[in-house]
Amino acid sequence: MNELLKEGEQAILSNQNQRAIELIDQVLRIDSKNLLAIYLKAQALTNLNKFEESVVEYDRLLGLVQNDPIWEVNANISKSDSLIELNKLNDAEACLDKALAIKPKLARGWVHKSRIESRRKNFQKSLEYCDRAISVDPSDPRGWNNRAFALYNLRKYKECIKSAKKALSIKSDYAMAYLHMGRAYQELGKIRKSRDCEEKFQMIIRRGQTPEHTRGHLHIK
Repeated sequence: MNELLKEGEQAILSNQNQRAIELIDQVLRIDSKNLLAIYLKAQALTNLNKFEESVVEYDRLLGLVQNDPIWEVNANISKSDSLIELNKLNDAEACLDKALAIKPKLARGWVHKSRIESRRKNFQKSLEYCDRAISVDPSDPRGWNNRAFALYNLRKYKECIKSAKKALSIKSDYAMAYLHMGRAYQELGKIRKSRDCEEKFQMIIRRGQTPEHTRGHLHIK
């Protein structure tokens, strides 16, 4: 069973999510309450954009992990990701508040809070949450990337570019950071630099990498 779980986890990391679900379902037929199997299946469903199905799995997990703070945090944070994609922002926010009440110094939680505020077009609040994420973990590129997006929408283009560059210094193939930076350069009239960013964005996408998806993980930051 452990080998199936390892193989399933590796399949997720290799972006073979349907294969991962097939492997994990084998585990769940043996042990329907295996926490890691449920979590990994929910992750794979999220990566396949099957967000409603993933929420069902996260709720199933949450029903089994009461009074286990590590699992509660991970399940709520990852569930919020799917809820954001479903545009159920209030529900997503409630999940994040539960997780951050347990572990307030959790960069990933503040990153997701920033995403919610961006969807609400509240970019100043999104920026505040990005800064909170960065203060917790400046090595997480997601905080810097989301910060660049908020700054772009606040028309602070030079600051946007600086934040995007910081994200790229941490993760050189961060597609969305190139996209935000390119749009900021365009607004500043620097067309060549804008085109260079667009080309790099497209090159990363052609390699099969999604523009951005915040995948969950058991290692809590």
